[in-house]
Amino acid sequence: MIKISIFSIIALLFFACNQAPNNAQILDDKIMQIHDESMAKSSLVLSLKKEINNKIDSIENGAFKDSLLVISSHLYKADRSMLDWMHTYKTPNLKADSAEKYLTNQLAEINKVYSLTFESINEAKAILNK
Repeated sequence: MIKISIFSIIALLFFACNQAPNNAQILDDKIMQIHDESMAKSSLVLSLKKEINNKIDSIENGAFKDSLLVISSHLYKADRSMLDWMHTYKTPNLKADSAEKYLTNQLAEINKVYSLTFESINEAKAILNK
């Protein structure tokens, strides 16, 4: 009896380990990867925004100040879009029929956040000559 139980457990584990992830799981994993990469840059976004805003405060009106204001708004938008996305994202039941469509839309949304994050960082670094 013990041999049958052990064999059943081994067979069950083997079957469970060999299950290929479904499309929804693959999409969810990709979303979380992009989120994690973007989120890792959130403190940089905030520190660059602070540095840009300090420069804005120290400069009289002019084209350079206008450029700094635009970059500051891009950094703010990148930070805000991450917070908004995290607030609205709800992990679906990955086995539900609607999960794949929802996750495809969420992948597009988190890709926008990723782009905003890295583009605003690059803009800020370029103008600050970092």
